[in-house]
Amino acid sequence: MRRSGTARRGLRSLLAALVAPLLGLAACEQAASTAANAGSDASGNDVLTAPATLRALNYNVMCSFCKFKAFPHYEQSWAARLPWLRDVLSRHDADIIGVQELQSLTLAEGKPSEFEQLLPTGFVADWYREQPGDLLPKGYPDAAIAWRDARFSKVDQGWFWLSPTPEAAYSAGFASSGQLPRIVFWVELRERAGGRPLVVVNTHFDNNPPSQEKSAPLLLERLTKLVSRGPLLVLGDFNTRPGHPAYEALVGGTPALHDTFDAVTAKRGKTSIVVSNVEPAPLWDESDRIDHVLWHSSPGFDALTPTSWHVDLYRYGALIQPPSDHPGAVVVDFDWP
Repeated sequence: MRRSGTARRGLRSLLAALVAPLLGLAACEQAASTAANAGSDASGNDVLTAPATLRALNYNVMCSFCKFKAFPHYEQSWAARLPWLRDVLSRHDADIIGVQELQSLTLAEGKPSEFEQLLPTGFVADWYREQPGDLLPKGYPDAAIAWRDARFSKVDQGWFWLSPTPEAAYSAGFASSGQLPRIVFWVELRERAGGRPLVVVNTHFDNNPPSQEKSAPLLLERLTKLVSRGPLLVLGDFNTRPGHPAYEALVGGTPALHDTFDAVTAKRGKTSIVVSNVEPAPLWDESDRIDHVLWHSSPGFDALTPTSWHVDLYRYGALIQPPSDHPGAVVVDFDWP
């Protein structure tokens, strides 16, 4: 593997009435700040205490040059969709954000990256950056990660490619019919208050079979090298639905990855998992889920326990459309005492 070197928070009750999309109302307000909180010790000295919860958001935002194939009349451009995508990220105010399908080659020199255009203030982002000898310039942010800077600092990062030659930049080859290069990018973070570690992994499996079936075991193999660093939060567009062999390999393999959707709905049922500003809410089929938030509580570290799972089905613009060709961002809250 190549390397380079708060109080419980939950989703408040959602208004069922129609809400104007661009008002940016906080559908998922946090109950307390996720930034480190000030407290005092027995001597009255100020100390920092870490929040006891964590929120993660996972979203395939649809690449900036892609089109809504099934809905060609929709607004297609990045410029039109960008304010909507920003609204999604801002409303949910997550601590960790994983995004797929960002681009770098389409940007003009001197302009901010697509992730920098997307992110609310107060976040730091990283992805695969151009390395010596790369044939393609500007890096590859197809799987990018952002974190709240006031809460976390980055300790380490790494990546590998989903191919028979994982160390070779931009390598592919899992699908004989051809595929795009696909990457797994990870960061090891450290809480500024208390120093707890968290390993965040983001990926985008190719949709051409058998790439998914070959990518899953490679991902698991590499994750075994990360479990000793801290609890794992594995985000991505896996292009695999529940029941797919690759999905079953991920949730049935080693290290044991657990689907946050299953964990939350087993305890709380499947009501109110959709966040929407239109009524009735858009149709959503849980069996079609391909964007997953998985987790592994590594031994010896404070355990992550998912407490809520939502999919954001907000609609925007004159055509009441989604901002991406994926159904919506997946937002998960964890207890992390």
